[in-house]
Formats: sequence, structure tokens, C-alpha cells
Amino acid sequence: MLSEVKQIDAVRESIRKYPYNASGQSHKEDKKLPLVELMNKARAIQREMVSIQCVEAVFLALLLTHPLRVIRFGISFTSQDETGVKHRHLVLGLKENSCYGALGISRSEMLMSKPMTYPNLWALVHDFLEGYALENHSVLSVTLSEVIPRVSTHVVKWKALKVPFDKAKSAVKRIFSFFSDPAPPSLYGPRRQGGPRPSEAHHVSEELSGE
Repeated sequence: MLSEVKQIDAVRESIRKYPYNASGQSHKEDKKLPLVELMNKARAIQREMVSIQCVEAVFLALLLTHPLRVIRFGISFTSQDETGVKHRHLVLGLKENSCYGALGISRSEMLMSKPMTYPNLWALVHDFLEGYALENHSVLSVTLSEVIPRVSTHVVKWKALKVPFDKAKSAVKRIFSFFSDPAPPSLYGPRRQGGPRPSEAHHVSEELSGE
């Protein structure tokens, strides 16, 4: 049986096979739906093999990582290009044991999936920031979701913590170092009846601090 990291690698390669929708026309997918509906959207994408953008890639990642015992959470970036136009990008952050990575798609190689090799959350986010710098984008903020449970009726809180980048880099690093989001075994272990307690699904713990 493949290890969790090997299975994540397979998911990353699967998402890479989808053509990127560079038309500038978004599918305007609604993330504020129960997980079961987001995964149904992913199944439709699989059937039709349509071109996708970052949100659809995250839906696929949610579906394909559903059986894996990994911690999952959204990471969204708001950036500004040289002309002053703002852009938004979303990936699915992952934590397996003490390693971090991400799954996603972008027109830029530097803003796509990341391998499970980062020792903490800040190292992962910082790698994306370097990618934005190479694209001549200024990152305005990074927003983290709650840890995403495996409860079909759950509606993900995509904006659990917003970190603005109008402060010193050292201060931003400390925020990510101390950020935490609980992932008790009931959220990413065997599925159970009913939903998680609010304290399980919406609060913060040292699970993502990685420092």
C-alpha cells in the first residue's frame, strides 16, 4: 500500500493533467456549500475533464484526499500586480505528520502544488510568497481556513484567519508560527456519525504551528 505522501504525489499529478482555464472567464464556483456538494462538483469535473482554475482544483483535491489521513486547510492569497489589479488564488494546504505541502493549479508553476517537504506552515507560505515575487506581484494578505473535516454536511469556514501583509516580515512570520487549528483524530480519522463539535471544527491548536 502506498504511503500517504506517495498518494498525495499521485493526487498532485492527477490535478496537473487538467488543462488550466486561462480564458479569464471564471466558472464562479460557490465554495460556501456543504462538502458533499463540493465533491460532487469535483466528480463532474472528472467526468467532463473540463479546464479548471484554482477553486475547481481545490474541489478535486478535497475529493481525492478524502480517504487520506492528512490534515487539510485552505490557503488563499490576495495579490496585486504591477498595474494595480488585484488577484485571488486558492490552494489546499496539507499536513502529514510534521510535513507540509499544498495541492492546486495556476498559470504560474511557482503557485501550483507544493511537495510534502516543508517543515512548518511559514516555510510553505514563504515559498508561495517567493513565487509571487517572481511574478512581480505584491501579496496583500494570506487567509487560512479552518481545518477541513470529513463530514459531508459541513460547510467550510474558508476565512478563519486573515493575515495582512502591511507589517514587518518578522511579525508576519510570528503570526504563522503561532497560528493553530485543531485537528483531533475524529476529524481526520475514521468517519463517524454526526458532525464535529464546534470546538473541534472552528478553533485553533498547535497542529499547524510546526515551530
